[in-house]
Amino acid sequence: MSSFRSVISTALRGAAARNTAKASSMNRAKQNLFGGRKLLTGVKSGDDKKSPNKSPRTWKPNVFSKNYTSEILSRKISVKVTAYTIRCIDKAGGFDNYILKTKPERLDSDKGMALKAEMQKQLRQQKRAAAAANTQPKQPTATSD
Repeated sequence: MSSFRSVISTALRGAAARNTAKASSMNRAKQNLFGGRKLLTGVKSGDDKKSPNKSPRTWKPNVFSKNYTSEILSRKISVKVTAYTIRCIDKAGGFDNYILKTKPERLDSDKGMALKAEMQKQLRQQKRAAAAANTQPKQPTATSD
């Protein structure tokens, strides 16, 4: 009896590991801004709630195609985002603020990290240009007396 239980628990642990691996390797989440949202897996019960029938099911994130304008990069960016990410962008005060202020583990996207690096580089260049403009010596103007 105990060996039967260990076989079942081992099988369940294996299924849980497969589900976790599947959820963590969703490629389209790496190419877009999903805000950490991934595939969820579970079971769907019958309609009458008395039925013992259960079937495996996956729930996909609610994804939209959006165009955002970046003031830092001075261009439009077309990206697929989840409904959760749209709310986060609004809460952060815009697309640029969301990308710059979101932690890398929360951003969890190759595209998001590339945009973040590009924006940080652009901000550093703007800061250097502003500092150079302020530190240039003023040319004396010729006055005729």
